[in-house]
Amino acid sequence: MAIYILSEPYFDTSLWHQKIFNGLTHNLKKKKTDFLCITDISHIKNSGKDYLYLLGTNISWLNEKISTCRALNINPIVLCAASNHDVIKGKYSIVCSDIKRSMNYILKSLSQNGKSRCALYGINSSSILNVTQKEHFLNNKYIKASEEDVFYNKGSLNQCYDEFLKKAKCYDSIISVNDFATVSLFKNLNADAKNYMIAGYGGGFLSREYSSDIMLVSLNYEEFGKAAVSVCDIIRSNKEIETVDVYVKHSVFPEKADDKDIWDFERHPKPSVDDAFYNDEETNRLLKTEKMFQHCDEMDYIILSLMSKDISYEEIAESLFCSLNTVKYRVKKLKESCNCKSKAQLMGLIKFL
Repeated sequence: MAIYILSEPYFDTSLWHQKIFNGLTHNLKKKKTDFLCITDISHIKNSGKDYLYLLGTNISWLNEKISTCRALNINPIVLCAASNHDVIKGKYSIVCSDIKRSMNYILKSLSQNGKSRCALYGINSSSILNVTQKEHFLNNKYIKASEEDVFYNKGSLNQCYDEFLKKAKCYDSIISVNDFATVSLFKNLNADAKNYMIAGYGGGFLSREYSSDIMLVSLNYEEFGKAAVSVCDIIRSNKEIETVDVYVKHSVFPEKADDKDIWDFERHPKPSVDDAFYNDEETNRLLKTEKMFQHCDEMDYIILSLMSKDISYEEIAESLFCSLNTVKYRVKKLKESCNCKSKAQLMGLIKFL
């Protein structure tokens, strides 16, 4: 028996993949279970007892890989934020978040606070997570909702906001489907954000900056990883069980992220139409900014704050009682963490917020 991990291209540059992957591999290592990360299913030498963890969110990609697994007699275990057997076909096990439970919790809370018109913001139709969020949003029993209340990210968060703006006065509340949609929404609403009760899925560093103004719904990725390892154990130990579905609860307040790995944003070819979400300039800036903040300590925050005020490296070093080389080194590491080639690019990310 062998265990493999295969990640969807472009999704593997995201914060969500980073957390899912870290949770899975951490728990595999704790159980002293060998595994191999691969880039193609053809790398697996079929023994009939192999297990493949699929980390992704794109519906077409997941369907293709599950079909290939079954043709090769490999057991697929999908790790993604949502389950929807109506759109992800075939026989597979899955570990996912309980979207129905969390969506109902959000909408019930909004209703109890007197809200009656809610918008669902930032939907990417290629994402299994977003498709499932939309399904449970439209079918909820707390606030009346229709397709007209759903606003799509078709490759541009700015265009998504433009569409929302046409109907903005109709709503008293908004549910944002991920961290980047949340940040973009707040940036565009500006002072008008106070006119809405807002809930956001995610819990990354950027959206936590708005935690005093919104309800944040995040996933416990450590428990997610434990569940993924348990699924494999259950199937291996019981021949009568072919597939397992596990739903992990969301928490209202996100845990502090402690990811330290550096991600590579330039190793994949130009995205297809299905990957337009990752081809949006604003989304990419937010990805890079999120990535940079994951590597910051208190001194880095101070340096960035002073740099944003056009204070020189020499003056920063003097105010922090450190050497000029220390400041330059820290700025260099920050640029590397988010793939910025210059100080101007780094400052562009900060000022973009």
